[in-house]
Order: sequence, then structure tokens, then C-alpha cells
Amino acid sequence: MVHTSYDYSELIEELESDIQEGLIDQNGSLLIVRSSDSVLIDDKYYYPIIDYYTEDFEKSIKEEIKDLQSEELWEYEGVEEHLKQAKKLLRLFNKDKDRLEKISVNAMLVEMYDYNRIIR
Repeated sequence: MVHTSYDYSELIEELESDIQEGLIDQNGSLLIVRSSDSVLIDDKYYYPIIDYYTEDFEKSIKEEIKDLQSEELWEYEGVEEHLKQAKKLLRLFNKDKDRLEKISVNAMLVEMYDYNRIIR
């Protein structure tokens, strides 16, 4: 008998924290990224969730980059590093863009809780 487990603990904790902080509406939707590698479970291929973005992520990160590039902010320490990180996040989003799948926050939580165990 094959036992497959997924450790969604970190991703669940991150998502629940974002919900508690009001960054994500539990009744809303997210854009998820699934692994390109599948696992065969009960004669079905399962592609685990590996990351997520808010629906307005692209717009908000572009606005953040634009704001960070304004000359008024360059006098503050750490702005350059923050700008590098924001650009890195935008590159990652653009890399994932073709693989994004819209899913409700509740459906994502249910799926992760369901697969956050040993499957027989």
C-alpha cells in the first residue's frame, strides 16, 4: 500500500494569517499556482497547490513599484532593497501567470485540509 502525504501546514497557516489580518476575504477568491508535477492518487492525477496570489496582486505590485521608484522615497533607507523585492515578486507572478487558476478561498482551504494528511 502506497502512502502519500502533503504538508500544507505552512501554506494553511499563511492563508489563515492573511485572512485574520484582513488581507484576504475568506468569502473571496484567489489565484492559485499548482505544481507542474502530479501525483497519482486513487487513479487520478493530483497537482498540489504550491502558492497563491490575490486577484489584484498584479495591479497592486505594479503600483507599489511605481511608488517606490518616485524620487521622494529614495532618501529613505531600504527603499532600493524593497524595490528589488517587489520587482522579483512581479517577475515570479509573470512566470506563474499562464498557470493561474481561480478558486474560492474556502475551496482552497478545504482542499488543503483534505490533502494535509496521509492518503491511502
